[in-house]
Amino acid sequence: AIALLVEAFKHLWETNEEFRNGITAIWDGIKETFERLAGGITERLNALGFDFADFTEILKYLWDWFCNYLARFLRTLFDISAIF
Repeated sequence: AIALLVEAFKHLWETNEEFRNGITAIWDGIKETFERLAGGITERLNALGFDFADFTEILKYLWDWFCNYLARFLRTLFDISAIF
């Protein structure tokens, strides 16, 4: 069933300009919405005293924080398990 849907989508994309334009417009709308949302989040965090250039810096900061937190948590967990 999935292969049939993929093939139908591919066929419409290759043969139907109206379909292609519609899908492209939907994608552009999603992209614009995300860009506005990401810009708003960046502005609000910077208003709190942060200095992020863009949303990707926020994601990198959060990823680094998560990895450091997880590393400390696992280190503590392994230290405790070594006691037993």
